[in-house]
Amino acid sequence: MSRIVKPGDTAEDRYIISFEMGEYIGQLERIHTIMTVLWEDYFGVVRDTPPGEYEYNLIGDYIFLLSDSLFHTITEMALCCGDTTFRGAQIFIERAKAAERAVECSALVDKARDVQRKVTSEAERQVLKSIIDGISELPDDEALPKIKAFLKEHGKEESP
Repeated sequence: MSRIVKPGDTAEDRYIISFEMGEYIGQLERIHTIMTVLWEDYFGVVRDTPPGEYEYNLIGDYIFLLSDSLFHTITEMALCCGDTTFRGAQIFIERAKAAERAVECSALVDKARDVQRKVTSEAERQVLKSIIDGISELPDDEALPKIKAFLKEHGKEESP
């Protein structure tokens, strides 16, 4: 990935970059501060006794949380910069797409339930309920085309 601030950038370019990156710099600074305190408290030259079992567990929890925070901060920075090569970015994008499909599917199932509720015949309502229930049990990728077809067949628009 190229440098964010390049020779020839304008003051406006640098302002936009600093505005977007300021939040991440603050997050990284907090992580650094906590890591420094962790180092000084448990491994610095002032310490004269080795950490006990409780402290080892505490250190492990600190390292896990710091690593997780660092990973998420880098992921956000990568997404902000449009860099999808960082492994966290791809995971985030895939999860966001899956969430988007789930939200769309849920909204369309709600529309289908409206169709079901508006039917006057109890027998037809039960048939529609059975169809919608079956579609609802499918994974979102399989359910979406089926629920859209159902709505189209029953005179409803395809999108939420």
